[in-house]
Amino acid sequence: MRRILRFLVPLLLVGAGVAIFLQLKSSEPEDMPAVVTERQWPVDAVRVEFRELRPTVRLYGRLESPAESKIRSALSADVSASYALVGSAVGKGEVLLQLDDVDATLALAQREAELAEIEARIESENS
Repeated sequence: MRRILRFLVPLLLVGAGVAIFLQLKSSEPEDMPAVVTERQWPVDAVRVEFRELRPTVRLYGRLESPAESKIRSALSADVSASYALVGSAVGKGEVLLQLDDVDATLALAQREAELAEIEARIESENS
């Protein structure tokens, strides 16, 4: 008898589980099928009329003149006078700026002193 109960109890539990599952499955609510509608795009209709129109485009940018030049000095110095304004037209050979010559004068004096020193060394080597 014990052997039969050992075999029968699990079988009854599995059978009860299957019965409960089938009962729940049959009592579930039915799914309503989803209604798929095509997208509708609103459109306005307009009568075509012949008119002379000119298209306009708004652009943003920077305008540069091809005749503009960028000039540089061969040496680094302060500007002591300016004879031409930015954007004004200038001719060939016209003086635009006057550079301060204090730094150049000092450098020239130093180079002349170095030259005199080298000439004195050469003179002392020769004698």
